[in-house]
Amino acid sequence: MSGRNSGYDRYISVFSPEGRLHQVEYAIKATKSSTSGIAVRGKDAVVIASQKKVTDKLIKPDSVTTHFKITNKIGCAMVGQIADAPLIVQEARHNAAEFAYANGYDIPVHWLADKMSGKNQMYTQHAYARVRGVMMLFFALDEESGPALYQVDPSGYISGLKAASIGAKDSEGVNVLEKKLKEDGEVYSKLGINDAIDEAIATLQKVLHEDCKATELEVSVVDANGFKTLSIDEIGAHLEAIAEKE
Repeated sequence: MSGRNSGYDRYISVFSPEGRLHQVEYAIKATKSSTSGIAVRGKDAVVIASQKKVTDKLIKPDSVTTHFKITNKIGCAMVGQIADAPLIVQEARHNAAEFAYANGYDIPVHWLADKMSGKNQMYTQHAYARVRGVMMLFFALDEESGPALYQVDPSGYISGLKAASIGAKDSEGVNVLEKKLKEDGEVYSKLGINDAIDEAIATLQKVLHEDCKATELEVSVVDANGFKTLSIDEIGAHLEAIAEKE
């Protein structure tokens, strides 16, 4: 970076003359450097399908994950610098446990997402703390509002979504999702759990321009039974169902 912006990308809390925080922008860019994921908020469940990359043959595949159980009813998926994920998961679980202890009922997902977004935003104000390089998706079946999906980015921005695309090919995924929503604004909210799973996987394959194997995918669901990550056999069954539809 040169000229007018020279040096402004060295500090996390200093605005450039254009009003930009370059370090925060770099953190958001870091979330697009790994895998891709698609989330769909269905009629009675929320589904997230992500790429699963095992970078070394010596690594146990079941030890590689970007989907995490926060409570029995809340899940979280992340992309980006996944080394940041364990601490974030620990904080989210701590916040959920504290809320349940203080109030006598489970934390609503929007409350948890807002709490975590506040922490992210705080990191953009202090030079002693590096901005987290992950994009978070919190998903749950809320007792009052039903299926819920919230995205939290490294800047602390939070948004509730009908569907989401995150990671390396997020813009392509957004285009696919938005195209369907233009045709029918409630298309995803009409889907049952199995159809929502098929839709998330099919959309991810469309974005990646390839047919994925069951071992290359990670799919998690939150429905009336709580959080669940699908087994390889279950993912394989859905891949077969998608192939038959096509």
